[in-house]
Amino acid sequence: MQRAARLKKELAMLAVSPPAGVCCAAEGDDITRLKATITGPEGSPFEQGTFQLDVVVPERYPFEPPQVTFSTPVYHPNVDPSGRICLGALKMPPTGDWRPSLQLATLLLSVRVLLAEPNPDDPLMPDIAEQYRCRRQEYEHTAAEMTAKHAVPQSVLSPIENRSTSPPGQPAVSGKQARAPSRDGSESPTIAPKRARPSLSPTTSST
Repeated sequence: MQRAARLKKELAMLAVSPPAGVCCAAEGDDITRLKATITGPEGSPFEQGTFQLDVVVPERYPFEPPQVTFSTPVYHPNVDPSGRICLGALKMPPTGDWRPSLQLATLLLSVRVLLAEPNPDDPLMPDIAEQYRCRRQEYEHTAAEMTAKHAVPQSVLSPIENRSTSPPGQPAVSGKQARAPSRDGSESPTIAPKRARPSLSPTTSST
C-alpha cells in the first residue's frame, strides 16, 4: 500500500514537472515497471543522445532502491553490456547510499550526472575505466561513436552526417532528392544527367 501511494505521487510529479533531461512513466497499468528516458549531458560524449532505462520498483520501496538498468547501449566505466549501473544511490547501505527519502527523479538525475562524471574507482568495466584514466580522448571518441550509433535520433544524426559528407563550399543534401533554386528563387528538383541518349519520343522512357 505504501509503495503504491508513494509511486502514484512521484509519477504525478514527474508528469507535471519533470527535471531537466529526465522523464519517467509507467509501462502500461503496472506502476511498478517504469520506462525512463534521460538525455546526454551537454559537453559530454553522450551529448545529443537519448537513453532509455528500465525501472523496476521492489515490494519494499521506498525502503529498498529501485532496480535501474539501461536498455540503450552505453560505453561507460560504470555501465556493463547488460545495462547494469554501478551507482551508490542504487545500493543499500553500508556499501551504498540509498535512503527512503530519495525519489525516482533524484535517482534518475544521479544516473544522468554519472554519464558526464564517471567513477573509475568503482567500475563495472575495468578496461574502460583504465581507458578513461589514461587515454581520455580515446575514451570520449569511442563513447561518442557508440552514442551516435545507438542513442542519437535519426532526425538529429542525418544533418550531422550530411554536413560531414558534403563537398566543401556546397550545402548539405539529405537522402531525398536534391533541390536547386530556379530563376524565380524557388526550389526545383535537381535532375542528374543520364548516360543513355534521351529518347525523342515523349511516350518512351529511358532505361
